[in-house]
Amino acid sequence: MSETRQRLGLVLALLLAALVMPAAVSAEGEVAVESVRTDAYPRVVVRFSVTPPTGSAPADLPSRWLQIAEAGQEQPAVDVYPIGRTANARRGTYEAVWQSRLPPRPGETVRGRIAVSLPSMQDGGADFTYLTPMLARGSLEGRPGPVAALPAPPTPLQAVPRPAIGRSDWVLAGSAAGVLAGLAVILLSCALWWRSVVNRLRDRLMFWVARPLRNHTPAQEEAAEPKPGRRIGFGWLVRGFGRIGLRLLPNRSLEKLRHRLVLAGRPTSQHLSRFVAIQFGATFVLAGLAFFVTSSNPSPLHRLATIGALAAAGYLLPGMWLSRTIKKRQHRIRRALPDALDLMTVGMSAGLSFDGAVGEIVDKWDNALSQEFSILLGELRVGMGRRTALQGLSDRTGVEDIKTMVTQLIQADELGMSLIDTLVTLSEQMRIRRRQLAEEQAHKAPVKMLFPLVFLIFPALFVVILGPAVPELLKFVTGGPT
Repeated sequence: MSETRQRLGLVLALLLAALVMPAAVSAEGEVAVESVRTDAYPRVVVRFSVTPPTGSAPADLPSRWLQIAEAGQEQPAVDVYPIGRTANARRGTYEAVWQSRLPPRPGETVRGRIAVSLPSMQDGGADFTYLTPMLARGSLEGRPGPVAALPAPPTPLQAVPRPAIGRSDWVLAGSAAGVLAGLAVILLSCALWWRSVVNRLRDRLMFWVARPLRNHTPAQEEAAEPKPGRRIGFGWLVRGFGRIGLRLLPNRSLEKLRHRLVLAGRPTSQHLSRFVAIQFGATFVLAGLAFFVTSSNPSPLHRLATIGALAAAGYLLPGMWLSRTIKKRQHRIRRALPDALDLMTVGMSAGLSFDGAVGEIVDKWDNALSQEFSILLGELRVGMGRRTALQGLSDRTGVEDIKTMVTQLIQADELGMSLIDTLVTLSEQMRIRRRQLAEEQAHKAPVKMLFPLVFLIFPALFVVILGPAVPELLKFVTGGPT
């Protein structure tokens, strides 16, 4: 019985081994060598294929997953790259390249083995053989010669500390940020103070010069009187920069700047002095800031270019703001002119004189055109001739419609024509002109929309439409067809 039991146990063990062995073999996968090239010996190229037990072959095979041995000596792989394959292929073909370190023996048969370790399979390998070339590179007339030995392996690279490229001087950066923040607060305070003073002086001037005296109430007279208040002590700084600017600028530039300030509705000499102070103050401040920020830069050319660029920006930015203010004011005057002519026509038809019709506009409106009419009315009240006052109105505004109105009014006054008919004709012409300008702006709209359409809307559409395909496209360009 004991012998029978032993025989049965042996048979069962053999059956179990037969059942388990195929699974073990399949779990290791398959590695097969297809060809070996030694045409550039000692550079050896082996083409092999890998078939993992499960899943598909990897697209890339890292060199650390390979083990190459020649004549019992391990050879490190220089490069491993895949050969063209289809996506999700079960079998992958690769080529491994290494430099043979065996002694140069022409015509000798070298036996080796290549092993692959994948996460989904155990170590699998395949044997290969090749003959070392009979001729060495550089031999003359086909004579056999010894194969040149490989040079000694290079000295391994020594790790060096990475340079601190992105290091920042936090003390300098914090100081610069504090200076900029303080400068911004000072400039904002000066701007608010200047605006309040200018508005108060302008209201007083309009009240006493342009308004009829019968409309003054005690409350309005009390509000128009100057009130003492606390002032920010930056007047000396503004006056200092103003004096410097007025001395440096030539007379022709000053006259041109004064005329531009008149067009912007700031006609006094105080406005000129303060604008020049802002212009030169911004120039000096930005130049000093650029000098402070670039003090650590060793290149003098770079420092000079930075300082010059910021100084030019400080000088030009106030002029750009002034040009924009002039355009806005002229646009408001141009839009309000037809309605003002209608109101003047109605007033003069009701029996008012030209001065009385202008006074009605000044009383009922509060805009840029009514401010210019108030100056016109004040000049007429102090005895200035109508022709001179109207020409002054044209010079102060710089609007073509105002110039046309002034020309026709002066001509009608000199020729004894009816001012009412002239104003009616002017009103119709101005309305036609305003409608034509609106149509012109409407025709310019498609051209102006082209820039945001190209630089803002189209990129967003491209991101939404082509965004999902970009990763696949980059994978195709960098890795080739798979």
